[in-house]
Amino acid sequence: MHLRQYKFADARRHLTAALIHNPTNARYHYLLKNGQTGKLLVNADLKMENNPPSPGTNGSLAGKINGNFVFSLTPELLPASIQGNMRLE
Repeated sequence: MHLRQYKFADARRHLTAALIHNPTNARYHYLLKNGQTGKLLVNADLKMENNPPSPGTNGSLAGKINGNFVFSLTPELLPASIQGNMRLE
């Protein structure tokens, strides 16, 4: 989880958080080989709360990111192709 928080003197706070689920190639990066294909799945929950002191206004935002990519590498480990999509809800 990535969390960034700012607390004001009157106990109000700004909060930004991202919880990443199942970063497949983050755990298995050592399985990638020259000239081979791979798959990357990205799933994350996002949240932001904005509570500034007066006269500011409160606000919040929540969402999800879902992505699925298939890619291939050249023998020099450079990207050859990538196909997929990512959606922000």
